[in-house]
Amino acid sequence: MLLLGACGWPMDPVPEWNYTVSGTVVRSGSAAPVAGADVQVWFTNSTGQPAGQPFVRATTDAKGAFRMTERYRSTVPPPHAAIGVTPPAGSGLAARTLSGVVRDFATQTTAGDKITIQTSVVLDASP
Repeated sequence: MLLLGACGWPMDPVPEWNYTVSGTVVRSGSAAPVAGADVQVWFTNSTGQPAGQPFVRATTDAKGAFRMTERYRSTVPPPHAAIGVTPPAGSGLAARTLSGVVRDFATQTTAGDKITIQTSVVLDASP
């Protein structure tokens, strides 16, 4: 037992990141806000394809804005994500997914353990 007491823990604890994902959903052309849209966020691999349950989700308010906060345990912040938006039924808009390297479709800032991702999603009329 004495020998085990001198051993260090074999692994450091996995850090926890505090994510805030926010932005707006608007109509193309008019830039009118889209209220009631379902916004989902996945952390993905390099292909950017969402799989399984989203990491976090929210619904846009009357101004088309969304904001969601969640903690994520990982040794490093994941560089790849997907943000999917499903417009409300009867809106005449098509769903849209932005995916890939986060910096390609959103602004990401890091301060200590806080990571903020901000983006705007433009929805087109459904075909």
